This record gives sequence, C-alpha cells and structure tokens, in this order.
Amino acid sequence: MLRSTTFRYRSFILLLLVVMLASLNVFTPLRITTDSFRYLNIMEYLGGGLGPDSLAAADFYPHGYPYLLLWLERAHALNAAVLVSLNIISVIGSSYLFTRFFPVKQVSLFFAFILMSFINVKHMTLPVADQLFTLFLFGSILCAANGFEKSAAWFIPAIMLAAIAIYLRTAGIVLFAGLALYLLYRGMGRIKSHKHYRLILFVLLILLLAIIAGIVLLPEGKVSYIDQLALGKCFTHPSSIITRLGYHLQEMGEMTINIPASQVMGRLHLAFIPYLFILAGLIVAYMVIRKAIILCLYQKLPFWIFMAYAAMIFVWPYYDTRFLIPLMPFALYCLFPQFDPGLRAGYPARAVAGVFIFLGFVSLCYSAMLSLSKPKFLQYYGNEPKLTNAYKVHFEKRDAGQSSAAHNDRDTTARIIYLLDKYDQ
Repeated sequence: MLRSTTFRYRSFILLLLVVMLASLNVFTPLRITTDSFRYLNIMEYLGGGLGPDSLAAADFYPHGYPYLLLWLERAHALNAAVLVSLNIISVIGSSYLFTRFFPVKQVSLFFAFILMSFINVKHMTLPVADQLFTLFLFGSILCAANGFEKSAAWFIPAIMLAAIAIYLRTAGIVLFAGLALYLLYRGMGRIKSHKHYRLILFVLLILLLAIIAGIVLLPEGKVSYIDQLALGKCFTHPSSIITRLGYHLQEMGEMTINIPASQVMGRLHLAFIPYLFILAGLIVAYMVIRKAIILCLYQKLPFWIFMAYAAMIFVWPYYDTRFLIPLMPFALYCLFPQFDPGLRAGYPARAVAGVFIFLGFVSLCYSAMLSLSKPKFLQYYGNEPKLTNAYKVHFEKRDAGQSSAAHNDRDTTARIIYLLDKYDQ
C-alpha cells in the first residue's frame, strides 16, 4: 500500500513537471508550418483579408478552425500564448475523457505520457486543429457511449459534438463508421431477426455516405478527398499498399519510442533505422489486438471508433505523425501495462516506459529552449533557409517597431513575414 502511494505521488510530481515545461511554450514565437500557414491564410480569407482569387479561397481544409482563429483575432487574442494554452487544455481534456472510456490506473502518469509525447509537444505549439479536434471527437464518443449505456438523450450532444469535430477535421466521419461497426458487432443477431435494427443500420450508412458526399461535392470541398486517397494505385501498383503500411507502422513506432526516425537517422546515419521503427509499430499493433482480446475492449463503442480511425490512417497515402494524435491515448493504453488495473508491468515494459519518459523530457526541454531563446529558435526551428530568413526579417522589424504590408498568399516568404508581423507581437 505504501509502495503504491509513493508511486502515485511520484507520478503526480512527474505530471507537474511535464505541465510546467509544456507551459513554457506560451512564450514561443508564432510557429509557422505548412498546415498552420494554410489555416492562417484561410482565416484571413474568411475575414476579408484575401480575395476569391487567392490560394486560401480554394483550400479544401474545413473552415471550423479558421473561424475559431478569426474569432480570436477579432477579440484581439490571436497570439501564440492563447493558442498554446488552448492546445494544452485540449490535450489534458481529451486525456481525461479517455479515462472515462476505459479504466486507467495511474491517471497522473497517463496524462504525463500523453503530454510528453513528441507528437503532442510539437503540435501544441502550432495553430493547427488536431488537438482541439481530438477533444471534441472524444466528447462525442463519450456521449454516444452514454447513449447506449444510460439514456438515448445522450445522442443529442453526441451528434452536436460530432458535427463540430467534422467541421474541425473531416476525419470526424469515423464516428459514424465506428458506430456502424459497433452496431454490427452488438446486434448481429438482432439485425437478422428485427426489421427496425436493419432500418437503424441502413439510416446510419446513408448518413455516413451523405457526409462523405458532402465533403467531396459541397463548394467548400475544393479538392476531392477520394482523389487524394489514390485508391486506384492499390490495384495498378500493389506495392503502394506496402508503402502505405510502412509509413504508418513507422509513425506508430515513432510514437512508441517517442522520437522521430529522422532524428535517429540524422545522428546514426544507418539505413535500417526506419525498419526498426516499423518493427516497433508492428509490436504496437500486436499489443492493441492482444489487449483488446484479453480485456474484451471490443465490447465497448470507443474501441470500434478507434479501429475505424486506424483503418482510415492506414489507407491514407502520406506520412504524417499528427494524424496519430486521436489514436495515441488508446495505443499507449494498450502498450503500457502500467495503465491497466488488471496487469502488472514487467521489466521490459518498465524499460520502454523509461525510454519514453527520457525522450519526452528531451522533447519538452528542446521545445522550451526554442520558445525562450530567440537565437536558438533561429538556429534550430524549421529546416528551410527561407523560413529561417523570414523569422530573421520579422524579429528585426519587430524590434524596430515596423510591420509589413499585406501580400497575396502566392508569395510564400513575404506572406509568412506579413503573418508573423501581424500576429506574433
């Protein structure tokens, strides 16, 4: 009992340290990436700062997050400190909601692990939608689960939160795909014998197809997501299936070890490094399946939604670890026995957890260093000389009290300087 109390106390201290280090990022300059650049430009377009001939006008990103940025801008609160705070709150909030899906032992340690993942550390400093999307996605899942377990009235807030999640990121449609899979699992016998269960499933599938059609066909859907999937290549070039699996298994391996493969390759220069991360990703996939069977996680709605989301990720033909943000709590829960009340962590699990924590602190300290030191930020942030030069120009103009005139979004460097001058005060 004393040992358990001591461990909980240490876990809580760890969480406090992680939150303290993460909070230092409120002092960061506004960090620009390809995705944040697009979100800010869409926000400018919605606010009238860019015309209908701009690239932002034709951008296919959903307008939910840009509208949030626009509201913050009109409230004079669009700055890095507010955006970082919002992302940290979203990560903590979604982690708490996850603990309502499945019983989590050592909640403080679980929160710390989620916050110190290098994926979350990176994206909590950016004006991107993923962590806020995860919060609304998890809220909708919890309400839908309560709709099955408690009262049908819970489906009303579930639908409302799902609509917000989809407007933040179209990946929110996995809610309906996962719900359909859950109904198939739960009511296969009833579906065969009762007409109204077949009707519910039919209506749900029609709704899912309507949402997909809306994403593809409505004016805001400027680019077809179906075209981006390039599903035809799976038949004309079957090797592309292996490529996609490799991308996403590597992402899962990076999430598990808690470091990008590119960082390891940049230091060791060994060609087989990505294959080690792919192997780690395969282990994670095995652990998820194994734990789902042992603990009967498949009996709950969240499991099916996470599986639908994972299937969507593995179909996507591009590498991008940020897509793992909604899946991360479930993967880490399945990987580390420290979070399961019925399991005890052995030495291998403790060793992996130790590596995860160590590299998590490295990520947190590195991000805090960039946030607090302008010279270090200019030296290490980004990997493009044009981006570094844009920040140099911006810092010089900010120190001199100058600002930039507006540019169209086709001149990327000038546009970045303009956005930094306007919103990085």
